[in-house]
Amino acid sequence: MRRSPVWLGLALCIVSILPGHCARAQVRGDLQPTAQKPDRKQRAISAGSQLRHALRDQVNSGLVTIILGGLDSGDLSDATELVTSLKDAHLRVLPVAGEGAKKDVIDLLFARGIDIAIVQTDVLTSLKQQAPFPGVENFLQYITKLYDQEVHILARPEIHSIEDLASKPVNFGILESGSFLTASRIFGALGIGVEITTLPQPLALEKLRRGEIAALVYTAAKPARLLQVIRPEEGIHFLSISAPNALREGYGHTTLSAWDYPGLIKEGNPVSTLSVGTVLAVYNWPVGSERYRNVAHFVETFFGRLAELRMSRHHPKWREVNIFDSVA
Repeated sequence: MRRSPVWLGLALCIVSILPGHCARAQVRGDLQPTAQKPDRKQRAISAGSQLRHALRDQVNSGLVTIILGGLDSGDLSDATELVTSLKDAHLRVLPVAGEGAKKDVIDLLFARGIDIAIVQTDVLTSLKQQAPFPGVENFLQYITKLYDQEVHILARPEIHSIEDLASKPVNFGILESGSFLTASRIFGALGIGVEITTLPQPLALEKLRRGEIAALVYTAAKPARLLQVIRPEEGIHFLSISAPNALREGYGHTTLSAWDYPGLIKEGNPVSTLSVGTVLAVYNWPVGSERYRNVAHFVETFFGRLAELRMSRHHPKWREVNIFDSVA
């Protein structure tokens, strides 16, 4: 049978069109969205992210950071007692070991994340006289006076008075610590020149025992844990000091007794010394901010738990706290 040229041309035309049409149909079919379930790895990543966000919120809820103590003494008992006593479902107190009394105030003013500090009053007085700190009280709030710290001057057996320390090596504590500032002011006011060393107090005590330094000056709340390890047979003893007129405004008179240091002081022979106050200071966060609310809750909880801090199992200095005392 003979095929018509017309039909043959039509058939060829259809054959030439179909492949492109089918290919386009296939492409459109490939582009059709298909519902895919997330695999196990993706679900685990999503769950992990949710857990991390929840943990971050939990860790930071009610968080306040307090800087106190210091690397100088290695004694953070104040921080431990505060953290333990102020434990609360809506408050988390994070203690930070400071690098020195002056640095603690600087950190409170400028370091991110620091809310509260326990600082010596003579350090605050000194800072107010230095740039850029005049007007520092505009950035801080003094919550309450806490307790006094005593000046301990511990000397070798051959040293009988503070005047005997002239030209001899005396440890003042690490630079910018409370001990360093207080010792500098006392010896400067008395006009006694010494060879100053700036060692951490535990190391200085070992050097004092070996006779490598003549004395150390340590400002701490009595009884200082560091000094309770000294044995009577070592011959190390406290020196008496009194405040010259230049220091009467910033320091008080007090004594160290056998009750404070039974191994170093004989009953009935108290040692005269000086004391310096400490204050609880907080950064002046904007009213209504989260940091402000956390600090306010800390202060409220501190006042509410003060009776617990005064119990006999804590450091006896907490029993000296009087929230009605003025902050000088």
